[in-house]
Amino acid sequence: MLLEGINLFFNNKGGLYNKPNNVSLVAFRNVKVLKEDIIPFFNKYPLIGMKSYELERWIKLVDIYYYKKHIGKNFPNKDNMLNFAKIIKDLNVRRNNKNKLIRIDIIIDWLTKLKDFPTLEDKLNLINLIKVPLISV
Repeated sequence: MLLEGINLFFNNKGGLYNKPNNVSLVAFRNVKVLKEDIIPFFNKYPLIGMKSYELERWIKLVDIYYYKKHIGKNFPNKDNMLNFAKIIKDLNVRRNNKNKLIRIDIIIDWLTKLKDFPTLEDKLNLINLIKVPLISV
């Protein structure tokens, strides 16, 4: 199988998954593997077309996560988290469902309005906002 070959090429650092709609995929979820193996591969063998643009944005997400730029109690970290959310919203925009986009907008709005480090209550309120069933898809 092609997906097994891809995983083998990367020393079986990924996982093979079967989705309910008869689609299978290989996924690499360890951020260190993404940063040290997957991204260098695509830097050496670049994608072309729209997928190259998507890859550039995805690499920004991996960098923010890998270097933990989004974690901390100061506003540059908040700005990195806000940037992270905005990149996610634009990533694979043709595949996103409406509920996902609405939830990301809620998070972006919450981060934008944040004036101080959020309290536990602030965080719980955000979680409750994004848990609510928004629209039927």
